[in-house]
Amino acid sequence: MAQLNEYVDQLRDLDRNNIGSWPTWVYGLFVVVLVALIVIGSYYYVLKPRQQALAQAQQQKQALEKVFRHKHKRVAHIDQYERQLTKLKKELKSLLAQLPSKTEVPNLLRDVSDKRASNGLSEALFKPKKSHKHKFYVTLPNKLVVRGAYHDLARFVSDVAQLSRIVTIDSVDIRPVEHDPDNLKMRVTLKTYRYIGDGRS
Repeated sequence: MAQLNEYVDQLRDLDRNNIGSWPTWVYGLFVVVLVALIVIGSYYYVLKPRQQALAQAQQQKQALEKVFRHKHKRVAHIDQYERQLTKLKKELKSLLAQLPSKTEVPNLLRDVSDKRASNGLSEALFKPKKSHKHKFYVTLPNKLVVRGAYHDLARFVSDVAQLSRIVTIDSVDIRPVEHDPDNLKMRVTLKTYRYIGDGRS
């Protein structure tokens, strides 16, 4: 205890202006504390910010590598994409060629009527409905009601499907004709399509 008091007294009697007069143990303690403060300060003000900057740089590096791999993969398959695009353009051109122009629609409807007549079907109704405009084409629905034998109806549907222009048959409803068991009545929505071209009707 007396030795501890002696150390305390030595600390109290230190001359701040004359470090050389300090006891060896005090001088050593001062150096250790000073070094510890320098180390701690260097960590928090120099090393830690650099570690954080390094971590951010590593994250950015990983993100850039991911983007690079993705773009490299796309570039590696660019020839394949170009071939697919060329193929799709040809298919689109072929499909658009099957859409009649405004002047060809009446002829197409006459072709449908001719198919109906050639298959021996009687026409009870052929009524245009409201058209629907899309980006590149217009849908022209027509309500059609025909009568005839089952096989004649089937041939008519097959003939319409084989027309050079696209015609679809929707909402098919086939029912027996009253007092005529040999014939059926078929109600359908017959859709033709008109090509708009550059987007103008």
